[in-house]
Amino acid sequence: MDQTNPRWLVKDGRPLDPNALGTGIFLFPDGSGVLPRKQFNFPMTYSECKDFANSRNVQEFKWVPEHIADISTLSATPCGQRCNDFAGCDGGCLCDDKTEICE
Repeated sequence: MDQTNPRWLVKDGRPLDPNALGTGIFLFPDGSGVLPRKQFNFPMTYSECKDFANSRNVQEFKWVPEHIADISTLSATPCGQRCNDFAGCDGGCLCDDKTEICE
């Protein structure tokens, strides 16, 4: 499931440039054999992020454009809190829809 904040796809009131780069964050299902379970991929466009997620059968993913946060900031985000019903999870965390915990 795509957890990208829709507001991140707009900049200065206009749709974000389709070539804008950012970080893809991917959570693979338990038992998939992929370790670590959460992975960060940079640089990639939003379209590349969605294509990667669909081709790898990830459980959850989101894309964060560079103008919002860089990979260092995202990978340093502390996770483990309960998912927020409205905003999901902060920074580099993804809401595991099975446990409702930010990973």
